[in-house]
Amino acid sequence: MVTLHAGPYRRVLLISPAGPSGLSFALHPIPLAIECIAGAIRDVVHDVMIYDQFADKSPLLPVLKEFKPDLVGVSMSATEHNSGKEAMAIVKKFDPRIPIIAGGYHPTGAPEIVLEEMQCDAVCRGEGENVMVSLVEGKDWKEIEGLSFRDREHGGIITHNPDQSVPVDLDALPFPARDLRKRRGYKYENKLLLHRQYDLMYFSRGCYGKCSFCCEPYFSGSKQRYRSPERTMEEIREIWEFHGAKPLRILISDPNIMAQPKKVDRLCEMLLEADLDVNFQVMTRTELIVRHPDLVEKMVRAGMISWELGIESPVQNDLDSTLKYIPLEKQENAVGILRDLGAEVLGTYVVGLPEHTKSFVKTFPNHARKIGCSAAAFGIATPFPGSVYWDELESENAIFENNWAKFDENNCVITHPLMSPSEIENLRSWCMGKFWNLDTVLEQIRRDHVRVGKFRKKTKTTLAEFFTMVGRKLGFAVSAGSELAEKGLKTQKENYMGSVKSMFDAWADSRVENYFDKYPMHEIIDMRQFGRKFKGKRLQIVLFEPATKACIFAMLVTISSKGIDKIRTSKKPSPEHDLLVQADINALYVPPNLGIWAQVRNIAKVFSNGQVHIKGHWLLFRLVIYVMKELISLRILNSGT
Repeated sequence: MVTLHAGPYRRVLLISPAGPSGLSFALHPIPLAIECIAGAIRDVVHDVMIYDQFADKSPLLPVLKEFKPDLVGVSMSATEHNSGKEAMAIVKKFDPRIPIIAGGYHPTGAPEIVLEEMQCDAVCRGEGENVMVSLVEGKDWKEIEGLSFRDREHGGIITHNPDQSVPVDLDALPFPARDLRKRRGYKYENKLLLHRQYDLMYFSRGCYGKCSFCCEPYFSGSKQRYRSPERTMEEIREIWEFHGAKPLRILISDPNIMAQPKKVDRLCEMLLEADLDVNFQVMTRTELIVRHPDLVEKMVRAGMISWELGIESPVQNDLDSTLKYIPLEKQENAVGILRDLGAEVLGTYVVGLPEHTKSFVKTFPNHARKIGCSAAAFGIATPFPGSVYWDELESENAIFENNWAKFDENNCVITHPLMSPSEIENLRSWCMGKFWNLDTVLEQIRRDHVRVGKFRKKTKTTLAEFFTMVGRKLGFAVSAGSELAEKGLKTQKENYMGSVKSMFDAWADSRVENYFDKYPMHEIIDMRQFGRKFKGKRLQIVLFEPATKACIFAMLVTISSKGIDKIRTSKKPSPEHDLLVQADINALYVPPNLGIWAQVRNIAKVFSNGQVHIKGHWLLFRLVIYVMKELISLRILNSGT
């Protein structure tokens, strides 16, 4: 057995492995955990480097050769198990004497799995700052609370030290080492945001909830601690300055930000006094919104404009069976409170619990719209090691999947009593398509115009901004489909197209036409010039199934002098149109991992083999030129701000 380098350690490499991004396709996931670790140990070691495999352009081996670490830390979730394992193998091949420490939700919930399946020497269970400081200082591994490791003195048996007994004083911790991003040239963004940079931080850690499907109960023991509002505000200012004092969105990663209302109130007071151009996305339990509506209004006015809520289900039985226990009416009242304030509400739903049927799951998108969600996410019920849900399903031998990359809430990994895995996955895609339609994009823009506080948009949204939002959401859908294709249960194309067909089936909905009748686009989007140029034109897109020639989806756009007048989506094309783009549904297949020129060749092939037909070429050319001019003007405007 190779002898490991002994501490104290002086050159530490912290790795965030690349893995499926789950429901977060729109985000470049910022590795906040290893930035926190780097901040905690940087004054103890000679040098610390962060290597984010998701964002880095260099393979790991050249980085190891250049940096020459004597200790490596790897932070992982379940979906990064495979890539984390590969990264550890590369480290050990480079130098088997380098100790490797794994941390994060997955190693905490499954320390023995990680130690047995990977070339990993130790696992940090729970928060990592104190454990890593003890490690780099050279403390005996047997004396470090929260550490599981291979005891090399006793044949490599796995030893689990006691849990960490003293909670970390969050105010005493240094800020995350965001400056280390510049060393590797990392830039993170939220592709769905316009005109704003993006970052990540925490105000508190943990959650008092005991939801059976959640990782927090075992990671934090269902306990929650806060930093002081003053210390938190200090970091917000530092992040603001780090981004050059430009408009910024910060995701506060606390799973339940409102657990201590007085501290939240004090932070809001300081944000209102500071008057920074920073807004926030936050998460909380819905009963706290209902309990503190005045504080919620203050939070929105202070910039906490985007709220993620675990709605989970339209029925009480699901909330109780998953140990959430929040009354259904409180869920709905919470969304109503936020909606009246003009906040964005993202409701998350769990698809595929044991009693779910196809017809029941198909009610989820309409429930989300009915209660007032302006955004929604639908994740497949997924067990994670350490959670109550994992223990329940493992005892029933119901977990059939052993590829950890599929534990991403987009793939079904369990045996369901009423539905097959592919049925559940297509249902999830159908729910996404049913909710995320053109009216949803407009509704999100409307939220900007009715919001209380300084982050209410006071002028009409430009048509270029609207086109950009639609384009980014389409890109989001393509990215989601491509990632699912890479992990398909059948072939890549079959899995991808199954998802695409489910989404377009859901998009053919009279809801869209009814919404645009109630809320005409020209009320919040400035389309006067567009209307003057294309008044009276009717634009139609039709997708059909090549085998049957049946229409899967048709969208008809009617333009008046004020701009876009009506939008109708259905499965029945209109015989009257000035522009028709008709395509075989298979033309939408985008092979994953294509470079830009390969994508261009793929598009050219689609047209050359007759999968796409166009009538009204001159009108299409005029529309494309107009849209390009609008987008160029928007880019020039943005570059000057």
